[in-house]
Amino acid sequence: MVQQISFSGDPPPYVPGPGDPLPRELARERFRATFSGPLFVRPPLFTGQSKILFFQGTGTSNQFRHGDYQMAIILPRNPNDPITGGAYLQDRNINSSGAIAFNLEADPKSLDRWGRPTRLTFTINSNIFSGIYYDPQASGTVQIRYGKNSASVLFQGLIFASGITNPLRNSHLY
Repeated sequence: MVQQISFSGDPPPYVPGPGDPLPRELARERFRATFSGPLFVRPPLFTGQSKILFFQGTGTSNQFRHGDYQMAIILPRNPNDPITGGAYLQDRNINSSGAIAFNLEADPKSLDRWGRPTRLTFTINSNIFSGIYYDPQASGTVQIRYGKNSASVLFQGLIFASGITNPLRNSHLY
């Protein structure tokens, strides 16, 4: 049985379910995106932080061809505190208006020898979305491979979006 995406707050106008997703719906929800670009280490902004890892770059996904991303991971001063962050992904095709954001939490067992997370989970940030990702629901994993002042990032999971706000949906009618 496939785990159904859950949502918080007010339900979107077209919610997942009831029941389990059919194979064609599951295929539509599958999300895979890869990005690469520079990695910056920034100083903390608050007393409980030790440093901030800031990522940016370009990439592609199975839902958009050319994309940009920005991601920040907060490394806490107290090693017992969770490692959290956020990611923002944007379709560079302005016609789709596709933008989506994720809340991140690191697997504490996935730290490399420099204390940087290599595996995280993502859930939807319900405050940031647009275009084809109107009021989405999402969950999945993030894998990071670090290079010298750079990183390659893989997002994999499920994204449910209703499809009723896709600005390209009616293009065949014009």
